[in-house]
Amino acid sequence: MMLEYGNTDPARLGAQVISGIGFLGAGTILITGVQRIKGLTTAACLWASACMGVALGIGFYFGALLMFFAIMFVMTLLNFVQTKYIGSCRNLHLYIIFDTLKNV
Repeated sequence: MMLEYGNTDPARLGAQVISGIGFLGAGTILITGVQRIKGLTTAACLWASACMGVALGIGFYFGALLMFFAIMFVMTLLNFVQTKYIGSCRNLHLYIIFDTLKNV
């Protein structure tokens, strides 16, 4: 069944949603003073939930539900890995910051 949308292209809506959310997601990524990157998971979840919203909007309910369970599985698994293994690592991060290289 072919749907008529007049002179518009419905695929452009999805492209604009994805690029707009990508712009907002990039705003959540921060680089702290000690050169640590924060907000990547938030940006990825924003982008994935926008994709899921577009899929729901066009009526692709099974794909959106499948995406929901995949996102929840990955987020739960990675949170477990982080708290179980990465959080228990005993690493020392040492940063040396020079004001000037004149006497070095």
